[in-house]
Amino acid sequence: MARVGYLDGDPVCQCQDSSGMHPSITRVMKQGMDKAKVNVTIRWEHDKPRLAKFTLVDTRRGWRIADVGSPDEPSLINALEASNRKARAKH
Repeated sequence: MARVGYLDGDPVCQCQDSSGMHPSITRVMKQGMDKAKVNVTIRWEHDKPRLAKFTLVDTRRGWRIADVGSPDEPSLINALEASNRKARAKH
C-alpha cells in the first residue's frame, strides 16, 4: 500500500472508500501488559475479503494503533521509513 512519497489509500481499511466495509476481529494476541496484535478480516459486499494486522499499544488514554500491516505490506511504519530513506538518498 505504501508507495514512494505517498500513501495510496487508507492504511486502516486498506481502501480508498470505506463505504460498505464490514470488519471483524478474527484474533487477538496479547504481548505483554501494554501491547497486542489484532488480526482483522475486512469484507465488502462485492469484493474479496482483505486481511489486516494491527499492532496496538495501551496508553494513558486507552489502546491506540501503533502499526498496521497486510499480507502485501507487513508494516506500514517500516514501509514509510524505507520510503523516506529512499527519498532522502535522492536529494
